[in-house]
Amino acid sequence: MPLPRPQATLDLTLALMSRGEPVVGIDLSGNPIVGEWAQFEPTFQRAKSHHIRTAIHVAEVPAPEEVSAILKYGPDRLGHAIHLEAQHFAVRPLAPLIVCRVAPVYHEYLSPPRPPPPSPRPSSIAKLRSRFALRRTSAHWG
Repeated sequence: MPLPRPQATLDLTLALMSRGEPVVGIDLSGNPIVGEWAQFEPTFQRAKSHHIRTAIHVAEVPAPEEVSAILKYGPDRLGHAIHLEAQHFAVRPLAPLIVCRVAPVYHEYLSPPRPPPPSPRPSSIAKLRSRFALRRTSAHWG
């Protein structure tokens, strides 16, 4: 069953286009673990029937069946696609890929692991404690 908000977004898009407003297309993005493609597919099929271009953020999390269904639909652009598997390349020629290196989803997969911060030497901790104690004492009795 299609969701009402995506349908309303598409209705607004169609209304804007009918008035001659420049509309490039619609995009499906957001939290990749909320909702399922089946809920959005009717809206995107309707968009395709009106020749509206589509971009879909896909494969941000491992979900091979859903990714295959989205690729079968045939969006005009793909976002992220971190978890594309070999089987997905056989579905159809892939659409252009939108890569946003600063997206939070990439940091877990593409950033090199960061070393832990160096721990302060015991002598540094002792110096800091003594300075803090002196400040606290002088401020309190000062």
